[in-house]
Amino acid sequence: MHGDRTFTLFTAQADYTAASTICAGHGLQLASIHSAADNAALASLAAKDGKWSGGHIGGSMMLGLRYNASSYTWLDGTDVDWAPEGFDLTQPPPAAAVIGYSRHCVVVLSNGTWAPISCTRQPASFACQHTLTAAAAARECAPGFHLSAADTCSACPSGSWCEGGASPPVQCAEGLTTILVTASTPKENCVTKPGHGYVHDANATYGTVCPVSTFNTAGNKQGCSPCPGSLTTPSAGASDLASCGVPRGYFIPSNGTDVLPCPVGTYQDTVFAATQCTKCPTGSNTTATASTQAADCNVTLPGWYMSGSATNGTTNSNGSALIGFNSSTPMAYMFDRCPVNTYNNGGNLATACTACPYGTTTRFDPGMGHYWYYNVVDNTEDMCVPVAEHLPTVNVSTGGQSYEAYSTFSGSGTRYLWRWGAGPGSSDNGLLRTSLKEAELDCALLGGHLPSLHSLSQAEHLLGVHNSLWPPTLAGTPRLICGWASLRTWTGCTWSDEV
Repeated sequence: MHGDRTFTLFTAQADYTAASTICAGHGLQLASIHSAADNAALASLAAKDGKWSGGHIGGSMMLGLRYNASSYTWLDGTDVDWAPEGFDLTQPPPAAAVIGYSRHCVVVLSNGTWAPISCTRQPASFACQHTLTAAAAARECAPGFHLSAADTCSACPSGSWCEGGASPPVQCAEGLTTILVTASTPKENCVTKPGHGYVHDANATYGTVCPVSTFNTAGNKQGCSPCPGSLTTPSAGASDLASCGVPRGYFIPSNGTDVLPCPVGTYQDTVFAATQCTKCPTGSNTTATASTQAADCNVTLPGWYMSGSATNGTTNSNGSALIGFNSSTPMAYMFDRCPVNTYNNGGNLATACTACPYGTTTRFDPGMGHYWYYNVVDNTEDMCVPVAEHLPTVNVSTGGQSYEAYSTFSGSGTRYLWRWGAGPGSSDNGLLRTSLKEAELDCALLGGHLPSLHSLSQAEHLLGVHNSLWPPTLAGTPRLICGWASLRTWTGCTWSDEV
């Protein structure tokens, strides 16, 4: 209090209009100064919040003084009758360095000097004033209480401290608040707000928002604590340990405790207790681990190509979300299998598949729904096998017999001989039927052996060449003597009518 007035300090940053509105909401007005004593009182309040703001350091407070057209006026209508040395009330404020940036408002600094400022700038604090009755002016309130607008001693408001006497409430610094309703000192009573860490340095004490991956509960004087391990928070300002979760691009297996990166081909776009990652849309892949969004699924799997982009809400003809997408998938991609006679080795941004080399084709058109060992065939370059009329032939002799055989190479570099009998155009299309024992003997006499399968590409090569020599449209198509069940052990096989 000074004279018949009390000043209430607000440490919130506000421009002239906002500060005057806040004061009016409390039945008060922005402070006016009419003596050196008034000025000293407000300068001491400005020093209580010494953060840099409004172009000044060490504390600055917005006053109710403003230059209007030709003169300075106080917002409360009182006479402009005093100013500190060096501030000329008879002259307009100096022009700003920036065109259109006027300095028609005034702040008082912690050293008692005044400075012109733009009315849209936000200094560190402002003060509201209340004029007391004679009886109230003589009243002394206990620490933790202040003179209210009704001129009675009231408990200090939440977030403020009151030193008693006729002094007004003083707000705790930014990021701090009070627990007691009768707080009397900032050192003892101003504590952290939820999600803020306590900071005390040479210039000021205040609270700062906890950065991402840290947290702090309310009501203490501690800094922000880091989340354990590799956990993080969805955003800054976390207020408890429960806010720490798995970061985007990572997951914790349901049977483990370690935070692991999402493997290639998956992503994880949320923060919290993720136990698995989301698979990329069918046909697509990621280029690295720890992917954080569906848009990271931006390269092709082998046998697929990028057919277009999928925007939010992409649906199929039934109005349902596409496989691998949901209603909010942003800027993901659509993929399709390479059609017959084309291929793509994957890991690229191909928008079309490459045609097989001349004289070769792929085994199946994926649109027909064919399967190999329970997997739909995805065409890669090594699945482009020669068509029958382009297969090279060689003459071989075993057991005193001479015959022609087709010669092919798989993607792994293995050479295969395909025994040819009566020749093209015969009723059985020339492919020689033989028993397993005879086939083993023939291969041994040629210095080879019946094929053993060690990869899907080898199997595709054998079946592709076989279908070229003996098209599936012919009746009585020979099958593999090992049968489908034996393929799981990758045993060798030859052609026969037997199953």
